[in-house]
Amino acid sequence: MSESGIRKFEKIAPLLGCPLCGNALAPQNGASLVCARGHCFDVAKKGYVNFAPQKKHRMYEAALFESRQRAFLAGFYETPLQALCEAAARYIGTTAPVLVDAGCGEGYYALGIRRFFGEEAEVFGLDIEKDAIHLAARGGNDVKWLVADLSRIPLKDGCVDAVFNIFSPANYAEFRRVLKQNGIVVKAVPGEHYLTEIRQAAAEQLKSSAYSPARVADHFEGYLSTVERVRVKNTFPLTREQLFDFLTLTPMMFGVDKAKLKTEDIHEITIDVEILVGVYRG
Repeated sequence: MSESGIRKFEKIAPLLGCPLCGNALAPQNGASLVCARGHCFDVAKKGYVNFAPQKKHRMYEAALFESRQRAFLAGFYETPLQALCEAAARYIGTTAPVLVDAGCGEGYYALGIRRFFGEEAEVFGLDIEKDAIHLAARGGNDVKWLVADLSRIPLKDGCVDAVFNIFSPANYAEFRRVLKQNGIVVKAVPGEHYLTEIRQAAAEQLKSSAYSPARVADHFEGYLSTVERVRVKNTFPLTREQLFDFLTLTPMMFGVDKAKLKTEDIHEITIDVEILVGVYRG
């Protein structure tokens, strides 16, 4: 049975580090995590901690995360999730690993990672968007959800086996800090044909109707040595309601006037994902 509130964080407190000063955090008064310098972070009853209470601006609207969650629950991303987990398991094994989904959004991948690696795994899902973390924690589960900035991950040095970074910006310096010596980064980026049906429909409004993952891969390889690269590509039938969700969930559509799109001929969607597994040099 999953736990909520402070009890969820008691046993993993030794892994936590204050994002403001780096000191250890410890449970206090049954409701907060506090460091030696008095920095205090409240634990919500739903089972998450807001380590960035000063952040007020929202980059993404809640509707984006809700649309993403519906697409995930409909099964469009099951194959990439399985491929991500299998790739990680080839390098870290499955015995009680500490895993981080950095930029976890509404939590689909973090929850899937927890299921794959089992009850002994400690899985952290962190995102700077409070709306996303609130949605991820809904219903109670065993993932440790953190509202946190990727530039100040609230975990101690060298305690993580793998960082998953899925369709999200990265902070490779912080990833290296929290990873164990032989830890890995598992990065997922859109492939060349990701959501190509929508990209073609919006071509006249986009700066470029073509896309390549090469730039992101090159940036990744500027920090890490790629030990494995996997591509997962599937095309699925699509309902009109699901098409609306895909038009909402992708940042590619930011600034696009959806009313001007000719979408009546879109009856399928392509999920094309590049997975990179990397280790730090030296």
